[in-house]
Amino acid sequence: MTKALTRTVDIAYIFIFYVGFQGGKYYLENRIQELGFVVVLTLFAYGAIKLAMQRADVKWGWWFWITPLIISYPMVISSVTYYLNTGSNFLYSFFAAREFLIIYLAPTIFFMYKLGYQIERLEKMFIISLALTIINYLFFYSILDLAAMARGSSLYMSQQVTWDAWRGYRLKPPTTGLFIGTSYCLIMITQKIDFIKRIGIIILFSMLFFCWYMLLLRTQIATILVSFILFPIFFSRPSRVNISVFSLPIVIVIILLFSGIFVEVFFEEDARRGLTARICLETISEKPMLGFGTASYKGISYQSLFGKQFYPSDIGFLGVCFKYGILGGCIYLYLLLLIMFRGVKTNWYYSYYKKRVNPLLMSLVIWVIGTSINTILVPSLMFMQGLMIGSFMIGITACYRDKFLQQINLKKNNF
Repeated sequence: MTKALTRTVDIAYIFIFYVGFQGGKYYLENRIQELGFVVVLTLFAYGAIKLAMQRADVKWGWWFWITPLIISYPMVISSVTYYLNTGSNFLYSFFAAREFLIIYLAPTIFFMYKLGYQIERLEKMFIISLALTIINYLFFYSILDLAAMARGSSLYMSQQVTWDAWRGYRLKPPTTGLFIGTSYCLIMITQKIDFIKRIGIIILFSMLFFCWYMLLLRTQIATILVSFILFPIFFSRPSRVNISVFSLPIVIVIILLFSGIFVEVFFEEDARRGLTARICLETISEKPMLGFGTASYKGISYQSLFGKQFYPSDIGFLGVCFKYGILGGCIYLYLLLLIMFRGVKTNWYYSYYKKRVNPLLMSLVIWVIGTSINTILVPSLMFMQGLMIGSFMIGITACYRDKFLQQINLKKNNF
């Protein structure tokens, strides 16, 4: 890969990650997101064509076809299902699910790696984009009139502001970026790094700490703490597998128990979510396999069918099953476990071969642990930020797996 192309890919990755962290949702109604999809698809097409011409041994067909196959469920099958249930325009539902196009990032990362783009450089672009996203959030938080924005005529922009009597008006943050960035900084601070890099980490951590202080997201802070505790106990090294095997069922039962209690109390306290949950349960019992489908504000919306207060995205995993059916819920859980397995295994291999930790890989694993804990209430992989991180993890773990296999084969040949 030439230096000019490498720099172009650098800029493309920074932009893609920025879009994935939803940095553009505070202006132009996030229209920049569509440009992000164009960049992803362009890189994907370039990598696929280039490797096909080189006839490289990269399991090209698998990477090329599995991605549209996965995306077809939420974008095509769910849109057809909604059309059959309501008669709404298929294309409205199809484009309403366009966020799933970010999944093309996974094969794109692997294709660019096979064309010569270094993994370490990819990680650097990810961190740069994360820092830009945090700066971007603080900038718009300081200049926007949140009260006027909440009462504005633009539905999308008004939805970016939340309000309660305790904390007042708040601009919705890039929560996934805050989570991963905080984990990354805490891990990096404990590492032996040069002075300049340490100053940069301290500055980034200070911005993140200020965000947490302003937002007071107690649930997210608690999730980070719990994830940091669970990581060394169950996922830090292969010797912990036995503990994980015996303890995981107990942990799952405890999570389900407390989540069930929390959901019950939560729905009782929040009548709107309680009504939404009951409607979803009734719909799932009637249409269990494929669910009700994906709606769009441009066509027949959920609110026009079930009431103005009906928002299935607000009730967590139950909302996923309402939209995509039990089959969609099972696919979601499988992909979540797959991402966790790949992340944990790659982190182990990295520590074994490099004799040191990779702060970004470790942060991603900690994020997946937190995402798994919150799955019942917040299915993160159904939203743009979670989809981007999940795709990034699939791509980067594939790159590291290929790199480690090359090292193993080289040692065998030398022996």
